[in-house]
Amino acid sequence: MRKKLRSDLKPAPPCRTQGARGAADTPPAYRHIRRFTLIELLVVIAVIAVLAGMMLPALNKARMRTLSINCTGNLKQIGTGMQSYAADCDYFPGAYLSGSGAHWYEQLKNYLPDHTPVYRCPAEPESKAYGTRDVLISYGVNSCNFSEPYDSGYPYRFWNPIKTSRIRHASRTVIMADTPGGIYYFGSTRDFRRNLAVRHPGNSFNGLFCDGHAETLHSEGADSRLFDAAGIGVPEL
Repeated sequence: MRKKLRSDLKPAPPCRTQGARGAADTPPAYRHIRRFTLIELLVVIAVIAVLAGMMLPALNKARMRTLSINCTGNLKQIGTGMQSYAADCDYFPGAYLSGSGAHWYEQLKNYLPDHTPVYRCPAEPESKAYGTRDVLISYGVNSCNFSEPYDSGYPYRFWNPIKTSRIRHASRTVIMADTPGGIYYFGSTRDFRRNLAVRHPGNSFNGLFCDGHAETLHSEGADSRLFDAAGIGVPEL
């Protein structure tokens, strides 16, 4: 005889983590992720913005120093080309040859590629650096004239090619420096700052010397005698 089932038995309660009708298990309460409120998100964004504002000036200074270092590297490569030109011709190339109309970079075409990137300072925007024949330049030849009284035929200026034997102190005579884009010379009568581009940190510019080395010079503290090709009165080291 079959036993009658008890009618007072109740079904077992479902598992605490089991969903209805076989649905996926619901995570325990401790697994719920607390979301950020709008105010908290705004605070985090503000903190990040403050930190970025503090770091950007330092990063920009580091970038400008790097550009200045790369600029001196460009001038050294140009100096190598000038030294080779001088060794073959016994002259340094002039800023401009009135006879042929060749600028200094055109005179170096057998020693450096015509459109070499070293003719443009990396701190000078490319759009502003166009010279003749679409050559990108931002360096100019020293065209100072220190003769007294002024003499347009003064032999110690670099506007025209100058014999290497006339340079008294090659390591202390600037032949080239930063100029605004497209300007192929700097300096005038007893004023070396004309057409100079002071675009590097600390109100400075970079200069190439007749012995081939390059260095950073400060516009306010630079000795004008460094730009006198005759070397008159240049102090001994």
